[in-house]
Amino acid sequence: MGVKKYFGFVLLLLLSIVMVACSDDAAKEKDTDKQEEKSEETSKESEESGVPEDEELFAVLELNMQTLIDKDVDKHMETIHSESPLYDSTKQTAEMVFQYDIEAELSDLVVEEKSETEAKVRFTQTAIGSDGFTSNRISGVHTLKPDNGVWKIFGSEVEETVFLDENGEPLDNAVFAQIQGDYAANIKELVLPFEDKEVQLYNYQEDVDYAVAEVMMAHDQYSQVLVTIEYNKGASSLVDPETWVGNMETGISENVTGKLEFNVLGVTDTDAMYELSLTEDESLDDQAEVTRGFFKGDDLIIVSYTVMGEATIDEAVKAEWIEELKTIQ
Repeated sequence: MGVKKYFGFVLLLLLSIVMVACSDDAAKEKDTDKQEEKSEETSKESEESGVPEDEELFAVLELNMQTLIDKDVDKHMETIHSESPLYDSTKQTAEMVFQYDIEAELSDLVVEEKSETEAKVRFTQTAIGSDGFTSNRISGVHTLKPDNGVWKIFGSEVEETVFLDENGEPLDNAVFAQIQGDYAANIKELVLPFEDKEVQLYNYQEDVDYAVAEVMMAHDQYSQVLVTIEYNKGASSLVDPETWVGNMETGISENVTGKLEFNVLGVTDTDAMYELSLTEDESLDDQAEVTRGFFKGDDLIIVSYTVMGEATIDEAVKAEWIEELKTIQ
């Protein structure tokens, strides 16, 4: 519950920065041939101006992914800019990714702009992993900057994410069609306001008396919106709405290092609602959220709308989401 539950999605976001898929051998040979065909005059002009060759930028991205696949964290971090705001968390995430075996492919590389101080490379990255890894296809733009004369990844903007099955095919967009488990039926029976929205299931996990489903929701204003649905079996014997929301504030406060703003939006006999904003955390991206917890029989259902990478939610959007949360039953 709370901010801690975002680890899975934060992992995905960091993968969009730390994981750049390597192309196959044929593509590499083709790139090498192209590079050899570059005239000495063009190379000399680029070297004198400090503007990188396209192939130099592509090589950084390929090495970034290959070192992750090879599970070489030291070599991997050599591809990340030392002043990147995600440097430390990238290293932590890379080490966690090493538990998976990953097959990956990098395609559609296009240098959109480049200068002596910054370059932007558009990419499409496909990563298929072993059990426990959420396979995905990500499209976006990497920003690279020179670090002591060496071009490295400074950050990334993810524009589109498609979640894939084990065969690399897009997951069924009927949100919970493929989830299975002891509590899958409890998630599926919820009346959710997704009928007119573009959503994709990102993650589903179960534990003792607990289940969590994470859904990515398309939004015109925000590129990354996570909807989290949590099921807590028999929680009414442990907490009431007021106690639950108080526990959430305490628990989140104790588990983050950044600046947290937590506001209770309302408490009744059957439900409670809060909003939060987290910034400047050592390991988590900035995020803003509205959450409702309500009892359905003896069970506690928690639904959150979270904007990743943003410290605030537009007031009109927040009001809309609050009304939507109230309709869930």
